[in-house]
Amino acid sequence: MLRHAIAGAISFLILTGISSPAAAVKGNCWGKLKAPLERGGYSNNLKNPTDCSEYYSFDLKYVGQTNGIKKYKIYDMGYSCPRVYGGHGHGGGRVLIFDNHLNYLGQYVENDAFKGVWIKGSAVHFDYPKKWGNVLKLDGPEPPKKAWFLGDTVWFTK
Repeated sequence: MLRHAIAGAISFLILTGISSPAAAVKGNCWGKLKAPLERGGYSNNLKNPTDCSEYYSFDLKYVGQTNGIKKYKIYDMGYSCPRVYGGHGHGGGRVLIFDNHLNYLGQYVENDAFKGVWIKGSAVHFDYPKKWGNVLKLDGPEPPKKAWFLGDTVWFTK
């Protein structure tokens, strides 16, 4: 009975966005990307965008490098935040774009974490149906200002 009460309390805290410091991600979750992100003006809805303790869960993966006119290094980020400025918790996915020298250029943000991200040539592919837009073409001298993928118009932002 006590076990069910504790499990219920934990579920309530997670669903309502209330967290304890123990739930926060510890350390430098960004690794070698922390400094380039800060120099490049990375932003999100958090008070300190590169403070890992603001995340409840965090997953960052290097996807690879494109081979178009300009080469881009691509990272896939999935995250959840227990609370943002006293509001409800949320999560999502971001495709982070860096140049060949690891200078942060910007990101595409989606409300859901991505599944199955890979690079083929100058395009980033997503493991979703084609009708939803499952390719982000990075074949120009700059990433496109907006793109259609995963059923949304997604803007390139800092």
